[in-house]
Amino acid sequence: MNPIMQINESEIIAIVQSAVLDHDIVKELAQSKGMKLDTLESIGNTLPVVEHGTTEFFMWPEYWASLKCEMRKLICDCDATYKQTRSEIDKMSGKVTTTVLGIISAAVASKLGLGAGSLVPFCGLCLLAFARVGKEAYCKMDKFDMPLITT
Repeated sequence: MNPIMQINESEIIAIVQSAVLDHDIVKELAQSKGMKLDTLESIGNTLPVVEHGTTEFFMWPEYWASLKCEMRKLICDCDATYKQTRSEIDKMSGKVTTTVLGIISAAVASKLGLGAGSLVPFCGLCLLAFARVGKEAYCKMDKFDMPLITT
């Protein structure tokens, strides 16, 4: 079985909660803009705030769109750029969630010029979408308009 399909949803939700939703600057952004951070997409759009620690931008950086594009290259397109990353992930077994997130975040961070640590919860959001809808649907999605926590 593909190690990405073995991710633990609860672990990812906990990472997103502590690294993004509990972050004071993200709370400030949501409150000042009247944002509801209830879908993977709305949470993903906070990536610039988490990366830079500010809500003040001349133009809002399109980090989330860029991350989703890189994740599609990794998961959907089998882009040669991520051949080594896929190889590392394929060797995994057992408890893989945080390790897979670390490997993917480091690989994508180098392409986007962002901090790998900042990308961990956002890569997790992409993997949640992938795990919930499957590869074919994931590869066709532009927006991840699904709740973080499903009931």
